[in-house]
Amino acid sequence: MTMRFSLLKTHWNADDAYAIIAFLDELRDALWETYETDIIEDQIKNHERSVDPDRRQIDGLEEDGCIDF
Repeated sequence: MTMRFSLLKTHWNADDAYAIIAFLDELRDALWETYETDIIEDQIKNHERSVDPDRRQIDGLEEDGCIDF
């Protein structure tokens, strides 16, 4: 097994940690706004492949296609 190292900084002060969290929130919101429909359709397709027809709810996906976030 090869040991791998990351150059990603993993220790921040409180201000830097907050800035990272704020950035991730903004990124999530921007991605959701842009790709919401595509994400939902993809999640439904992925769940349909693994759905047991005898179950009404599979991993947060309701039978009506709504995703439980």
